[in-house]
Amino acid sequence: MMNKEKATNIFENNSCLINGRDVIPISVADEIVGPEAVKFAKQPGMFNGFGIGDTSVSYLTKEGFLWR
Repeated sequence: MMNKEKATNIFENNSCLINGRDVIPISVADEIVGPEAVKFAKQPGMFNGFGIGDTSVSYLTKEGFLWR
């Protein structure tokens, strides 16, 4: 378990800017908290994806990451 401050620091240290928001890629979140926690957090407004051409990335918003 971790408190909000620690979780926020983990998010901020592993996030990147996509479409004007700080987000954490699913692949990174899987490594940090595990795929089951990420699966739980995949809810509308907390999980999204962004793509350009053949490249795309799925990610969690800060709210989605902290919700897990």
